[in-house]
Amino acid sequence: ISEVETPGWWTADTDPGYNAELLTGGRAVPDVALDADPNVATAASIWVNGQQEGIGGTSLSSPLMLGSWARLESGHGNRLGLASIALYKIYDKVNPGEAPGVPDPAPAAVPGFTDITVGTNGQYVATPGYDEVTGLGAPDLAKLDTRLN
Repeated sequence: ISEVETPGWWTADTDPGYNAELLTGGRAVPDVALDADPNVATAASIWVNGQQEGIGGTSLSSPLMLGSWARLESGHGNRLGLASIALYKIYDKVNPGEAPGVPDPAPAAVPGFTDITVGTNGQYVATPGYDEVTGLGAPDLAKLDTRLN
């Protein structure tokens, strides 16, 4: 949970750190999960000073998501706008937020995202639904394309 960034209105229903009743809490991050491990076969292979290296983390995932969103934007006549608003809208249609203090029901699968439920990132653990390790999940561009309006 970010200590310096407040949640946008589009994340309020999903954000585990936000209290809508008190209007308090930082913005939960990340928004989505993408390839991040530089030590696996899916890492981007680049050459640095004559040596081949695997690149992952935000150095890989951020440009991958930006390029993916640009592709989706082009296919929708550049009418989609800010990616996070559209992505949370799709997620929240299936998993609407609950009132403060009311436990959320088990999250449902969201077409357009692959929910990752195994793994950790420091103190955070991947769980079903939104979590601070994988966000909304890994985007499935073909399925997201059909859900964007």
